[in-house]
Amino acid sequence: MSKKMNWNLRLLLPVLVLSTLSVAQSPMRITQPINGSALVRIPQTKHPLANARNDRGRLSGSQSLERMVLVLKPSDAQQQELSRFLDAQQNRDSYQYHRWLSPDEFGNKFGVSDADLQQLTSWLQQSGFRVDQVSRGRLWIEFSGSASQVENAFHTEMHNYSVHGEKHIANATDISLPEALTPVVKGVLSLHDFRKKSNLAQAIPVHRDKTSGKLVPNFTISNRNGTFHFLAPGDYRKIYNTETLLKSGIDGSGVSIAVVGRTNINLSDVRTFRKIFGLPENDPVFIVNGKDPGINGDELESALDVEWSGAVAPKATIKFVTTNSTFSTDGVDLSASYIVDNVVAPIMSMSYSLCEAFLGTAGNEHFTRLYQQAAAEGMTVFVSTGDNGPAGCDFPQNFAPAQNGANVSGLSSTPYNVSVGGTQFREQ
Repeated sequence: MSKKMNWNLRLLLPVLVLSTLSVAQSPMRITQPINGSALVRIPQTKHPLANARNDRGRLSGSQSLERMVLVLKPSDAQQQELSRFLDAQQNRDSYQYHRWLSPDEFGNKFGVSDADLQQLTSWLQQSGFRVDQVSRGRLWIEFSGSASQVENAFHTEMHNYSVHGEKHIANATDISLPEALTPVVKGVLSLHDFRKKSNLAQAIPVHRDKTSGKLVPNFTISNRNGTFHFLAPGDYRKIYNTETLLKSGIDGSGVSIAVVGRTNINLSDVRTFRKIFGLPENDPVFIVNGKDPGINGDELESALDVEWSGAVAPKATIKFVTTNSTFSTDGVDLSASYIVDNVVAPIMSMSYSLCEAFLGTAGNEHFTRLYQQAAAEGMTVFVSTGDNGPAGCDFPQNFAPAQNGANVSGLSSTPYNVSVGGTQFREQ
């Protein structure tokens, strides 16, 4: 074979590889009849705070539970193949180097088969649920129903709880699934309203300078823990030496960043931030995934996420994706899933955390698989680490020894995301 023919063959091979990825279908794994009397208990599917001490009695069976997420899992063979594929995407010598997949291509190759999805959706519908959507990556199914339907389908009870004066609902025991479903189902992402934690440490006030009339942030804060100097965009550019990059045109132009939220934000806050610090006008894009959550207690966290993404990359398009939380599912989970399953941006930023123990079996599985899908699509996922270190199950900014065991955030501890710190530096 001539050198020319060899070269032509090399050009064709990537096309053949991609074609195979887009059409190959996963094997069927639900091979037994779905028998409601042959059950398997799924461990670590009850939130640790849903305990007898906090229990306040049975939840009404008519309580509506919206946008629950059935978490699916790949076969062992699929996971091994996916690991090899992700490695190849980062190998400059591979034909698959930086050949990113679409969500549909990912689902066809590494997700649940059509036949299994059909059986799963039929089982959910026969259990009385409404199937809202199947993810393009075939990693989860979103469904809605009532508390009594959840109890019957997942063989648990739904209870009311009170923790530190806050009211919650949750399943009182681990769920159980028909044995036939366990080859493809990991569990339900959550059946409770114990939310992810915002990693905002403290709100810092501003004041109006009497001479100039301009708003000036109070950067230096002193309290019992010491004196702290917080950052402005100019400080960030100095510390990380990004001024040269900005002057050379590397300023975020042509790049988009998706920010995870579960509240709406005041556009005026973003505009004021950019004006105070001399950043160019560049309004974020708002994407509401379902019902608008309105403005709630997370507004400051989300506003800061949007503002600082734009401060570091002043000409990037910031896409703020927000989803209303329901009694059973955190809006953070729904927003992150939407971003990855629709490739909203090549970069995703999330400033929430929840320890691995509180995420449970299905939660840890969901975020690991979600970030794997993101990596296969060419997305970079940044997740804040939080300030609690190994006390990740405690309330944020708790400086006492871990009260709920040593645990880190499951949202930032996978091999497929970048864990990042915040905007405060120790000066010693």
